[in-house]
Amino acid sequence: MCIKRAFQSLNALNNQHLVLAIGNSGSGKSTMLTSLAFGPGSLTEIVKEEEISVQARDKNTLPRLKKVKVKVIDQKNPLGTFDIGHNTAVSETFLPQIHFDKSAGIVYTDIAGLHDTGGDLIELINSFVNK
Repeated sequence: MCIKRAFQSLNALNNQHLVLAIGNSGSGKSTMLTSLAFGPGSLTEIVKEEEISVQARDKNTLPRLKKVKVKVIDQKNPLGTFDIGHNTAVSETFLPQIHFDKSAGIVYTDIAGLHDTGGDLIELINSFVNK
């Protein structure tokens, strides 16, 4: 079912000028496509709190979690096209996400990242999509 939906989305791209972002999960593909499709004004910098694992000085003690603040780029207003994630451990893109810019005659397409965190199913879908 997932592969069928991916192909249905991509079949609509025949004879179109296509911008396709390919890269590892968390590399900024969705952020770049949002900027290209909607302009850099559609993005904003936010500060979010994140937990990171910190190794204790004593190697016999388990690592602990520490909260840190990080700056990330996000959409000013959710546009419903390219979901921007802020974590390399969890991917936001599952099926191909497509935005048709009719005035420019360009189709922007975001696919799940290479080495995606979704596992074998995402890798299988990506292998078909990339062909």
